[in-house]
Amino acid sequence: MTRLFKNFIKFLYQCIGYYTVKIKDVSLKVHPKHLGFWRNAARGQWEPETYEILDTYLTPDMNYLDIGAWIGSTVLFAAKKCQQVICFEPDPIAYKYLLTNIQLNTFANITSHNIALSNVTGFQQMASLGDTLGDSMTSLLSQQTHDTALSFTAFTLQWDTFISNYPISQIDFIKIDIEGAEFFLLKEIIPYLKQHKPILYLSTHAPFLAKEQRLKAMQELASNLDFYTSCLDESQVSISFKEIANQKNTTRCTSFVFLP
Repeated sequence: MTRLFKNFIKFLYQCIGYYTVKIKDVSLKVHPKHLGFWRNAARGQWEPETYEILDTYLTPDMNYLDIGAWIGSTVLFAAKKCQQVICFEPDPIAYKYLLTNIQLNTFANITSHNIALSNVTGFQQMASLGDTLGDSMTSLLSQQTHDTALSFTAFTLQWDTFISNYPISQIDFIKIDIEGAEFFLLKEIIPYLKQHKPILYLSTHAPFLAKEQRLKAMQELASNLDFYTSCLDESQVSISFKEIANQKNTTRCTSFVFLP
């Protein structure tokens, strides 16, 4: 498919206003801005294990929290599977498309917030660890590891402030994918996780840390979560908590499922 033809197809869907995509058994309307991404997702070429995990563990009576929602790649799918979705996406470009995608599907069970959950309440600089804002790689670590003019000031909300004021009694499934900021956010969430034991789907980004920090960060993460009954890798294969901090997982971005 030539670039000219691809651009024509995108223009055609932009005129229509949306593109219809089917991921597993879920049909969705999405903004054509990210047409290539959504097509890859439908073909199983974008994190098929993520959709498999959501499909396996989400049930109609669950409340789902998505920290790092991007344009809705997991939020929209989850909204078809569970009772309520709460999501956070601080990137203003990504958030614009997240809202559009929610509206296109007329979801009434999604509540979205254009802020970042963090270990402090206040304002912090964020930028993309990739090439541009809105590219799914916006991170609170960017001020330390990436020099870019494409940054913005995000409002950050401390976990305790969020959970103590939010009108929801129980969160049953939490997904965290925040480009390296999980290492300090998770420490704030541990008391809640210990008390309520929601399913946790955690993406880790050790390569985004300084090399000398990676092993210790992964070891602390494993130690902090060892109250869970079991840990699975991305393929839903059971692994020991010790394996979380092995050499392979300090040199690549990987995800784990923690089950009560």
